[in-house]
Amino acid sequence: MNKKRKCKGRKTSMSLVDFLKENDIKAEILVDSRVENYIRDMGTVTKSEVYRWSMSMKIAPVVLYNTLRRLEKTGKLRRYFDESKEDLVYVYVKD
Repeated sequence: MNKKRKCKGRKTSMSLVDFLKENDIKAEILVDSRVENYIRDMGTVTKSEVYRWSMSMKIAPVVLYNTLRRLEKTGKLRRYFDESKEDLVYVYVKD
């Protein structure tokens, strides 16, 4: 009575991982576009303002800051320190 066990869990977990990765990429693109649109509409925005907006939109801080860094690297955003506001300021760079 030696029965072979078939382990279907491995295949299922791999497809689940692929599914989650695909959804993470889609969510990342959605967040990138939302943050980019917000800053484009505002023109110039402080780090604190972006943070408050992201919290109201239920975007996690780590996701926000990764998005801001990614937008800076692609050249869509520029940041500098504004002494009068005593905060970092993000400026949308027009296409």
